[in-house]
Amino acid sequence: MGYRDYIDAQKKYIETKKEARRKSERTKPYGDPPPQEPSRWWLVGIFALILLPLFFSYFTAPLPVQAEKDTLTLAIVSSEPEFVQLKNWLEGEITANNLLWNIAHYNAWQELEYQLRFGPLPDLLLIDRSLAERYYQEGSLAPLRERQGPPNFSDFFFSLWPSRPFQKTMGLAIPSRGRVEQARHLCTIIEYFAPAFRP
Repeated sequence: MGYRDYIDAQKKYIETKKEARRKSERTKPYGDPPPQEPSRWWLVGIFALILLPLFFSYFTAPLPVQAEKDTLTLAIVSSEPEFVQLKNWLEGEITANNLLWNIAHYNAWQELEYQLRFGPLPDLLLIDRSLAERYYQEGSLAPLRERQGPPNFSDFFFSLWPSRPFQKTMGLAIPSRGRVEQARHLCTIIEYFAPAFRP
């Protein structure tokens, strides 16, 4: 083999090497393809699905009733016949003074306890003296009027009639979390201007 044959063989060898490298580069994968960005329309669709229920709920929600917000609640814990007597007596004073009070009836103190804990909260209570004493000891009553000096039970409970043996004494008390000023106003009207209640 001569020098020229050797050079030709080397050229052929280099050419075959280059061609093999090109073929392997063509068939060889370049790794994972770059991740595609999500289409903008997909993002717009997801955003619309999130916001549409909020948009429709805003326009389809019922409007709040104005009278409910202005109406105060007087809760009476008594038997049915006592409730009828008390309600008839109270309604006259409430309508005579153009007040907005709703009178609610509870047969037992447990029902009132439930209302006081879970709402809606009554603004004024007409309850038995023993129940008022318990609420007074728990600290859940507001005074009937502003006073100077140390408080006592008579500042938190207004009896509708004098106490008698073997007869329950009912009166007014204000829950401390209720609308105290409006309840004090009704207590003042009942105390000073209403005719005496006869059980």
